[in-house]
Amino acid sequence: MQTIVDEVVNLRNELDLNVRQLAENTGIKSSCLYDFENDGKIGFRKLLKLSQFLFQEKYHEKMKEWCLKLPTTEATKQAFEYAAVKRDVELLGELLEMSEGDEALVPYVRTYRILHDYMTYKTDFKQLSSQMSKLKVYGNKELNTLKRIYKCVSYYYYKDYYGITREAEEVNKELSKMNTERSLFYKECYSYRLSEVLAPAYLSLNEVALCTYHANVLIKGEVNLKHQSDGYYYLGMINLDSDKEASLRYFNKSYEIMKQVGESVLIRETKHNLDLANIYFAHKEGSAIPDLTKFENELLLGGDADFLVYFKYVQCRSIEKIHQGYVHFHTGMNYLFASLIADDLVSLGGDAGHASVLKTLKIKSRGEIFYEKDFINCFSFRSSFSSVA
Repeated sequence: MQTIVDEVVNLRNELDLNVRQLAENTGIKSSCLYDFENDGKIGFRKLLKLSQFLFQEKYHEKMKEWCLKLPTTEATKQAFEYAAVKRDVELLGELLEMSEGDEALVPYVRTYRILHDYMTYKTDFKQLSSQMSKLKVYGNKELNTLKRIYKCVSYYYYKDYYGITREAEEVNKELSKMNTERSLFYKECYSYRLSEVLAPAYLSLNEVALCTYHANVLIKGEVNLKHQSDGYYYLGMINLDSDKEASLRYFNKSYEIMKQVGESVLIRETKHNLDLANIYFAHKEGSAIPDLTKFENELLLGGDADFLVYFKYVQCRSIEKIHQGYVHFHTGMNYLFASLIADDLVSLGGDAGHASVLKTLKIKSRGEIFYEKDFINCFSFRSSFSSVA
């Protein structure tokens, strides 16, 4: 079997590059590359950069192969996180099977088996949350931080959006301490994972700039298609109140990307999101709300539930019902839909000033979490983190 280092050296020679030129193209120090070619050892993040330069958009196919023949235990630990954050359940499953019985990898096998079971629908969210909270990581800083991130995820499913921002602020402090070469890959992955949960949290809290920022992290990070689709969904939602054309463009982009993922449940959900957005804009232009039974019967992962509740209140065309809907959303800290339904007061003859005040009432979220410019780019072979929205 050809080793990783042999393959890299052969490719470098085929491209007629010396070590210095390869270093310039990848951002890896020449000394590290010389050491790699001499002893075959290299950090996981550097290996990822090599694969991106050598294989461009097909780098993940090569990483799937390389992850199964890594030369060090440390690299294998990081391969678990790579497979999980890429949502590659096949690779993650192979790593778990390969690592069974390795004493040094026991806490990693335990942790990522929990995530693998959830990603393959063997367990539901409540089981995931319970198992992660009970997980013993024995002082492992990286896995303990991952546990805290899943605490944020737990808050999201229980709609405690303020709790998410509070916990995420503390997690971000821990990430800021990850400054060693060894921990940099974890820092980037975990920062990305925070954006996974902060984007929808800031969406519900109607924090437009923060939601937009973290949605762009998911899109431009190019980690996996599912999260890119999610990012466009969040942009579609956060623009409902301000830009119909942009909003529908983002919803359609979310749907088109999710079709590439190939999971029928997720494809159907994003199509529902697009359809419901169109119904919303038609309603704002005076059209009657159609029968929503199809959507109610096919309620999937929660993405369209708020729309259905919103339509339930506004289709009555009653100021009293609109107020009830506003209270429902506001007490649930869903300030986005509280703001949207407040607009319906005006269309029914309510006071515009009163509606304007209702749209701005909310508890301020804890902390504004941003990352360094061009920080989360270890998965992008283009090394670009420009804004989408």
